[in-house]
Amino acid sequence: MAGVDRNKIVIGEQIQLVLAIENAGSIPGWFNLPDSSNHIEVVERQKIDTIKIGNIVNYSQKITITSFDSGQWQIPALSIAGVAKTTQPIVIDVLPVDVSHMQDYNEIKDIVEVELSTPWIIIAALALLTVLALAIIYFMYQRKQRRVVVAPVLKGKQTPLEWALAELDKLQQQQLYLHKQVKQHYSTLTDIARSYFFLQLQHASLHQTTDEWMVSLQSVRADTEVKTSFFQLLRLAETVKFAKYIPPAEENEKSVDVARQIITNVGAAEAHAAYQPKAK
Repeated sequence: MAGVDRNKIVIGEQIQLVLAIENAGSIPGWFNLPDSSNHIEVVERQKIDTIKIGNIVNYSQKITITSFDSGQWQIPALSIAGVAKTTQPIVIDVLPVDVSHMQDYNEIKDIVEVELSTPWIIIAALALLTVLALAIIYFMYQRKQRRVVVAPVLKGKQTPLEWALAELDKLQQQQLYLHKQVKQHYSTLTDIARSYFFLQLQHASLHQTTDEWMVSLQSVRADTEVKTSFFQLLRLAETVKFAKYIPPAEENEKSVDVARQIITNVGAAEAHAAYQPKAK
């Protein structure tokens, strides 16, 4: 048999369903009640109790059930496999919860469309701040790159070429890159080259950025291959100074020779141009 302690509940309220078999001997199984069926939900199943009197045994089980849908629902007739008799269907009335008397209750309102407006003032302010931030970053970058080099004072009849080659020999002998002074090595190397082009060609190389200096060097008389190698050296020096890049050992050793090549190449070209007879 099957029975409940009451047949009317509100949504979510729990009731007790009792399944039982009386005056039985052994049974082949038990009632099959799904966890969820026909809007009825099983909350808890207690163990099957047995009461034995002589050869007669009574079986019973309490099951807590509920429903979350309002309406009239039915627990169908339940049976045990191999047993002909079944339980009677049980009707459960599930009533909706009445909240109309509650103080905080509000009726559901219709959807109200909100007119969206573009916040142009906020967009303009953000754009202005972005431009200002980019300008500050660019200014700081340019300021960091634009380092003024003091022109050297030549001794006696020393030419710019003689001075530059002597300084390069001195730098090569110091081998600063072997003493963890790679940045100082490339900084000194580019300063020598800048000073040479200022003294020899009156270039504005002492206060130009690397990009500006490379543009002005385009018109300098020198072999294209030598000039290209020197431009690569300048880019490498920038990477070392600002990105803290450590070049391979062979690059450090070759750097002075690259600078020496551009200086001697330009010096030879200038000397050749100076001895050319002027056209009448």
